[in-house]
Amino acid sequence: MKSFDLIKGLVESVQCQATLVHALQDIQALFRYQHLGLVVLELKDLQSYRVRDFGNLPTTLIDVIEKDSRFVDYCFNETVPTFLNHIDSQYCTEKLDPVFFVPAGCSRQYGAFMVFYLNEQSMDSSVCELIGDFWKIFSPQLFRQYRKYVHKEDFSITARERECIQWASMGKTAWEISQILDISQRTVEYHLANCIRKTNSINRQHAIVKCVLSGQC
Repeated sequence: MKSFDLIKGLVESVQCQATLVHALQDIQALFRYQHLGLVVLELKDLQSYRVRDFGNLPTTLIDVIEKDSRFVDYCFNETVPTFLNHIDSQYCTEKLDPVFFVPAGCSRQYGAFMVFYLNEQSMDSSVCELIGDFWKIFSPQLFRQYRKYVHKEDFSITARERECIQWASMGKTAWEISQILDISQRTVEYHLANCIRKTNSINRQHAIVKCVLSGQC
């Protein structure tokens, strides 16, 4: 197995969404996984949930997770690493296997698991058991870093706020944005101020950076 200290350092380096993605990329390269990611599920109510994924997991898998509540049951109720087809046998296809899940824990309405696309050399049952035991140590730590740093960056802006911050990111002034969007300058400044507040930023430029990193700009 790779050095515990090296993985521990990568996990502890996570202090924002960008460093989370970089850490996952480094881990994937280090272990030569085909795909790797952290999936976070947020319960909105008893019947709906939101999926956030970090890393480079295929969209086909994320679509499956978003549509099947059995992944919520696994995320919040199970502690044993398993394969995708053990969660639901209908997904036992060549396209989606071998996909390995390791629970990362849950806290209130949030739960998470890590997902690994293993290579053929890792498919032996004893090797899978070692991989599961190894990542049962670090996946909860990674989820703690997410809750401590990345979750605080979680925010949403309205469509109009997004338009204003996008134009601001291209160097447009509030007056220029008002002419482009055919609204008053005061309204533009109001939307930009909301972006600063929602992102907990110190100024407009700081808000732009956070919106870009979060994929909302």
